Amino acid sequence: MDYTIEPSAENFREVRDTVEGILQTCSAVLSKDSDLKVNLSWGDSNSPNVFSEDEARINVSVGEGWKEELKQTVAQAYAQSWFLEYKSNSYHWEELLMLGHSLRFAENITEKQPELDPKDEVAENWPVLREEVQLSLVEETEEMSYYGFSLAYYLAEELEEVHGLKNFPELTMSDLLDAGDRIFRD
Repeated sequence: MDYTIEPSAENFREVRDTVEGILQTCSAVLSKDSDLKVNLSWGDSNSPNVFSEDEARINVSVGEGWKEELKQTVAQAYAQSWFLEYKSNSYHWEELLMLGHSLRFAENITEKQPELDPKDEVAENWPVLREEVQLSLVEETEEMSYYGFSLAYYLAEELEEVHGLKNFPELTMSDLLDAGDRIFRD
């Protein structure tokens, strides 16, 4: 019987080295108060799951372009864990701040912009999204589920110019709504 075991020892070593390298870069740019335990999980795509300020799971896939995607994923997880040291997420607006912060931080670290929905498409849905931003996270909404990633990025881009990334945990729902109105209503 023939069989293959994934990840290979070579893949696993390269993934660990990549994760360690990007974590060192992240900590040099944005220091955390708590230690961060990173668990690696093999899967179909690179994605972060941040459970708290001190624990994250990184889903890893080694397809084409995996190393750059993994760097971006790890930087997002690091930034989310940093954010959670200062603010917990109970509402969509807080989740958007954390996600937007992590996307902008990862872009600054890796110099790679994430794939986004067109800004004008998000703008068309801003009136509905504006209402949903104010809801509790337990209230799932179709528009937020679909546009949340791009919305978080565009809001963070605007907020970063005014407040800087390190001040995101101090921002309020009003700051986020005002930024959205500037971006999507003008």
